[in-house]
Amino acid sequence: MVQKSLPQRKRVTSLLVAILIGLSFNSNNGLWAHKDHDHRSSQHTEQDHAPAKFLSVGAAWEMTQKSTAAIETAIASQNHEAIHEAEESLSGALSFLQANSPMVTGDKAKRLQSALKQALILSSHVHVAADAKEMTKAAVEFKKLQGALKLVQAQYPTEALKAPSKTTSAQTHLPLGRSLGKLCAFA
Repeated sequence: MVQKSLPQRKRVTSLLVAILIGLSFNSNNGLWAHKDHDHRSSQHTEQDHAPAKFLSVGAAWEMTQKSTAAIETAIASQNHEAIHEAEESLSGALSFLQANSPMVTGDKAKRLQSALKQALILSSHVHVAADAKEMTKAAVEFKKLQGALKLVQAQYPTEALKAPSKTTSAQTHLPLGRSLGKLCAFA
């Protein structure tokens, strides 16, 4: 039998303890939000779980607003099932903001990251409570989430959170019947 050195045994023991602690998490932390939810039988696909992609911080913030409104409506109508999709959209938007906010600098950047992290945690708490059909708890967690989102909003310059307009005056394709040569001066 091979004897392991004391530092190596300590590392192995520490790793095992960390794994056991990780496995001992209960459903209140959001990691097990879907333990009773069978994604194979639900109406959404794996594409719905792909990382959210937005064209701008403003577009992500717009999704944040729409998702929170949908969650608020679902809580008011006691519709726990409607919270699932809205929370996933919200989490995607918040994650996008976490990774794409270079316009916020200094102390505001630190506060923003902290507020976004808190908002993600609270969003997960709302989701877990809804999955457990504990709508009173979902409502309490949602109020906390709204507070965290106000902190997020306060860190951004106002113009950064404006969604881009949906129309553009730039020509994005060739008109029918026109060749590239007729449009280019050098042709």
